[in-house]
Amino acid sequence: MVINDCIVRLEAAVRILDRSPSRNARLEALSTFLASGKIDPSRIEPIERQQTRAKLLHLEALSGEIGRNRAASKILFEAVVGNDDTLPRHFLSRGDKAARAIGRMVVQAENGEVRYGTGSLISAQLAITNNHVIKSTETARGAVIELGYYEVEPDSRSSERQMFAIDPDKFFYTSEALDFTIIGVEAQAGSASTASYGMLDLISESGKALIGERVNIIHHAGGGPQVISIRENSLVDVFDDWIHYVADTEPGSSGAPVFNDEWQLVALHHASVPWGDGLLINEGIRISAIRLEL
Repeated sequence: MVINDCIVRLEAAVRILDRSPSRNARLEALSTFLASGKIDPSRIEPIERQQTRAKLLHLEALSGEIGRNRAASKILFEAVVGNDDTLPRHFLSRGDKAARAIGRMVVQAENGEVRYGTGSLISAQLAITNNHVIKSTETARGAVIELGYYEVEPDSRSSERQMFAIDPDKFFYTSEALDFTIIGVEAQAGSASTASYGMLDLISESGKALIGERVNIIHHAGGGPQVISIRENSLVDVFDDWIHYVADTEPGSSGAPVFNDEWQLVALHHASVPWGDGLLINEGIRISAIRLEL
């Protein structure tokens, strides 16, 4: 599995390096557009993705204007990229709801070593993670998804920590090329049920987050209790099957869901690459690409 991890990071590093000119050009175009509105917004994002983003924000009237005049695109980008850090209160409640469906993957490696990743329920009996976390049915046997693994609040009596067995005989689908695995999960563990933890939707539309938009990541960094990376993360590139974003992640974050501010699933995190001055550029697999694969 260590070799697989290295290959994944190397392939991501090659893509990140190859995309540098395009990435920098799109970010520069975004900065210029927000300042003056005088360039073609399709240099930042295709019009179709802008229209979809507006619809997902329930701005149907604005979506209809995008592509007809630049002012509509400017309103959209200012809404999702602007400097205003205020958010509606439901940002917290929806984030907490999403977090419940995310757990620590505990996997027994072939050499007996215990390895960790992050996985998410996408139904009461299915979870999604990276291919390099669970590569085969053999790797899956004996693995568990540990839900409710949070830091215990000082005034709490206990956490909701509960392990559910992975069951590859129930379902198993993996893609090495896109580095994702969807796998069966036992829905019951004693009196506990996965149904009580909820699930994440795999939305097929392309346009759930735009260049410059903040993204949020819920993960089990280093195999520890669940942590949330919010606000200081931004999407810097979208292309083919991949997105690139700036964020703090660690080993154990592999398989983590990447969300927009509406807590819609944008991508599946799978690799991070150091990029100078302590910066990490991360790569995720687009959910729209995963949906096309299925």
